[in-house]
Amino acid sequence: MSSFGTCTTGAGSVSTDGSCGKNGKTCKGSTFGDCCSANGFCGKSSDHCGTGCQGSFGTCNGAADSLSKDGACGSRNGKTCVGAGFGTCCSSTGYCGSTGSHCGQGCQTGFSSGCFTRNIPTNDGTCVPWLLRDNERSLRIWLSAEFWKM
Repeated sequence: MSSFGTCTTGAGSVSTDGSCGKNGKTCKGSTFGDCCSANGFCGKSSDHCGTGCQGSFGTCNGAADSLSKDGACGSRNGKTCVGAGFGTCCSSTGYCGSTGSHCGQGCQTGFSSGCFTRNIPTNDGTCVPWLLRDNERSLRIWLSAEFWKM
């Protein structure tokens, strides 16, 4: 699965139901949009064409330009950590990494692929649900004492 670049042909025929990727269908030329999202759906929004876009099954934005070249990321410069080689998470302070400090509270989901949460906990003492990723490493970090000392 390619996350970056543009491919002109997919592995199979053009999708007629909006699904793509694993089923071998391509979005290029479909009525739903030319981009195949990370979740396997055709479309034309930034969710479909940006980070995680499956270039083998459609057209993706030129994401190579959005890769962090120095480990800085997120809303501060618009760069992503995904595929940049500095880790999978963009911290609240705008740096790539894979520690609990990067992937935990404040992780910028639009520039990351490994955040522990989609909802950022508030600073007023209220709690929001933690949505963990489906991998054992994330769970170990999340439960570790180091994570809670942030």
